[in-house]
Amino acid sequence: MPTRGVIYVATGPRYLEEAAVSRAQLRRSNPALPAALVTDAAHISGDWQEIIPLPKPTHSLRDKLQMRHSPWDCTIFLDTDTYVAAPLDLLFDLLDDGFDLLGHQLFEGHDYQLEGVPDAFPEFNTGVIGFRRDEAVQRFFDAWTTWYDRYLPAVKCDQRSFRKAVYESRLRHSVLTPEYNFRPLATNFAITDLRILHGRPFADLPQLKALMDVKLVHRAYVPRLRCVVSDMMTPGQAWRLWRAATFELVKTGTRPLRNRVRRLFGRPVLKS
Repeated sequence: MPTRGVIYVATGPRYLEEAAVSRAQLRRSNPALPAALVTDAAHISGDWQEIIPLPKPTHSLRDKLQMRHSPWDCTIFLDTDTYVAAPLDLLFDLLDDGFDLLGHQLFEGHDYQLEGVPDAFPEFNTGVIGFRRDEAVQRFFDAWTTWYDRYLPAVKCDQRSFRKAVYESRLRHSVLTPEYNFRPLATNFAITDLRILHGRPFADLPQLKALMDVKLVHRAYVPRLRCVVSDMMTPGQAWRLWRAATFELVKTGTRPLRNRVRRLFGRPVLKS
């Protein structure tokens, strides 16, 4: 049977601490799943099955590409700010079934043109990635690294280079549903229960899952209102939405007056 496991990359004390917290939650939701850590730290303690040294970190997103050194046949890479709330067996099953790469499609990243890549080909979030250990995937990582370096310093992001490398690789890739990489930074959608939540602060993610999973229907989370919106809201959800929307309306409606006062006293003006 192919080996299965998770890998994190953490360079620097802040991300090392985040990785340990995320790993602890992973242990609670997936007790038998091993985890490896790529890090520049000299001394590591904790629940790691394998430590992979990174002697010359860049302390940038480029370090993340070292996930390629995973010891597992089938790997799920997780950013250090992820909260795994459910078993990951279904993701590994996709890799076992012959998919080379897994990633969550974004509702963003289409505001630019990428030479050689059709506009219809999506951008992926690189905080949750599944991949197999074989030569074709390693060539993909080579290409991803090349494009990442080529786009610097104009593009300090790893997702544009990831999109380019995936398109040119012709790997068999699967698009993950939002439930496997749910990000609360912008309006996001779900249908079933949330499996992986991704964002900061970590302490808010369990509460977000509880809020989103009250009723498993087509629903959206609106971060500005901190509310769940659907066609089948519970009374509690409807009350929360009404209260938040009313507060936002009052705040927005009084903004011109507050701006006028700030001009009088020479303070910064609020954006409309």
